[in-house]
Amino acid sequence: MRSILQNPRYTGFQVWNRQQRHEELLDVEDVSLGHQSKMRWNDRSEWIWSEEPTHEAIITLETFTSAEAVFTGAQRAKVRRERTKHTYLLSGHVYCAECGRRMQGSWNHKRAYYRCKFPAEYAVAKDKHPKTIYVREDSLTPAIDQWLAKLFNDENIDETCAALETATGPDVAEQNRQTAARKKLKECDDKLAKYRLALEAGTDASIVGDWIEEVKLARKAAEIALRPRGSDGRMTSTEIKQLVTQLKGIVAILANADPEDRKAVYSELNLAVVYHDDGRMQVSAGPDACTNECVGGGT
Repeated sequence: MRSILQNPRYTGFQVWNRQQRHEELLDVEDVSLGHQSKMRWNDRSEWIWSEEPTHEAIITLETFTSAEAVFTGAQRAKVRRERTKHTYLLSGHVYCAECGRRMQGSWNHKRAYYRCKFPAEYAVAKDKHPKTIYVREDSLTPAIDQWLAKLFNDENIDETCAALETATGPDVAEQNRQTAARKKLKECDDKLAKYRLALEAGTDASIVGDWIEEVKLARKAAEIALRPRGSDGRMTSTEIKQLVTQLKGIVAILANADPEDRKAVYSELNLAVVYHDDGRMQVSAGPDACTNECVGGGT
């Protein structure tokens, strides 16, 4: 019954262009293996209907349209249950001082906590590590914000800039981008060489031509990515000063900022918090954790 209701030919009309043939390589890395044909369904808007019925109908056109709406609605009604998303401001930034492992986020009583259950998970002697180390997020962040504000106040801003300038090295992201571009360039050259061999072997020129154009576009993008940008990636003293001055304003509004924005600021600062079971925490921030200090709180 479902097959009848979903097949437009049972309405008495002839329908064309319901499917389209696509050519796909058997192996994109070895075009000499040839390609295979696959049929794919076209969108209903691309179907071509005869102007008049061509044979006896089993169902009416109205029934077909109504059934299609029901099937489409049933598919859209499949709603997956999504877990409630909680924002952990310090996710991935809090470490246990006893074992050095990252502490896991835990949402309890409508609040964010961080915990370490190393003994229970790895059968470690309890005298070497408490059974569970547990700390509430909002007991950590006020002390962290106060420390950051201290780094960026008028008294310490010059020292902070000097520390950042000392710690700032080459732009790792730029280096990785250049490496990826060179790798992409080599891949494109290898593919072009294989496509030329495919042409010589007699593969349909129209098909290979499309492949070659796609690879040429990718190769052009890689060439653009390799162009020098006129900098070694190191920030100048002036740039660091401007950045830190901007951060001074950001830190002042952290407490009232949107949780996702606040989390992003902590991540950009490369924040690391080592939490001790007695309530102390060791905080570091900077390109390579170039500054650190112990602050109170977190009990």
